[in-house]
Amino acid sequence: MNCLDKLDLFLSRLKTYVLSFFLLPRYSLVFKSKGIILSLFLVIVGVVFGFEAFTHFYDSPNQISIYVVITTIISIIANEIIYYYTLLIGKQIKSNLLISNAYHHRSDSLSSLVVLIGAVASMYSYSWVDSIAAVIVSCMIVKLGADLIIGTGRQDSKYFH
Repeated sequence: MNCLDKLDLFLSRLKTYVLSFFLLPRYSLVFKSKGIILSLFLVIVGVVFGFEAFTHFYDSPNQISIYVVITTIISIIANEIIYYYTLLIGKQIKSNLLISNAYHHRSDSLSSLVVLIGAVASMYSYSWVDSIAAVIVSCMIVKLGADLIIGTGRQDSKYFH
């Protein structure tokens, strides 16, 4: 299992926990601090994955399974379908929340595209492309975590008495 496989598996599990946590209503300072801690965890994980990918730049990963490529293609297609559907509904009912959620699905499909490029390149013995793809995805994780930290810090104080 190469860097991108580990990263993709971890992100799919982490995404479920992060989304379920941030979709819950936050009415107290306790939830705000948990949001910052969880976001900080995302930043740390992104930095660690990026560092690992950078240190193993020329290492040849284990044989990439065709299932990685198939799963990634399915992920891209599913996220794009969800993106277009959510964006359409968000524009119809004029919901900024749905529109921003649609763009979240677009970023998921873009990160899956990066994983796909790295996996296919590794199948053809260009293992350094896998490392570059892992660094790119780790930068996306760090940016997401930093954006969440900034967003959580800027929450309207009327909800946090």
